[in-house]
Amino acid sequence: MAAVGIIACVAFVVSYSSRILLGLRAQAELVQAEAHLQALEAEQQEILELIAQAEEGAAVDDYARNERNWVKPGDQPVIAIPPRAAAEPAALPAATETAPPGPAPSHWRDWWALIAP
Repeated sequence: MAAVGIIACVAFVVSYSSRILLGLRAQAELVQAEAHLQALEAEQQEILELIAQAEEGAAVDDYARNERNWVKPGDQPVIAIPPRAAAEPAALPAATETAPPGPAPSHWRDWWALIAP
């Protein structure tokens, strides 16, 4: 009879300890889920703020005009083109008297020196 009591106590302790471990695991999962929920709620709040900004007429108009370069009907768009650097006129050579050009120099000797050293 004592053996049956000991076995019942051991079975109770094993069962109780396994339930404690399950409870600890469930508690850890609950903490993770709550942290994830808080992160999602913060993200939702940011998205709602962005939607509110996007629905404002001034924000939409500012984005369309400045970011996308759109115009309203009736507007006359002006596109500023940066000026190019002004090219300076080439200086004309001074009028000096030069000798008329002589016969064109012959380069056959230079070629012959390269081919037959």
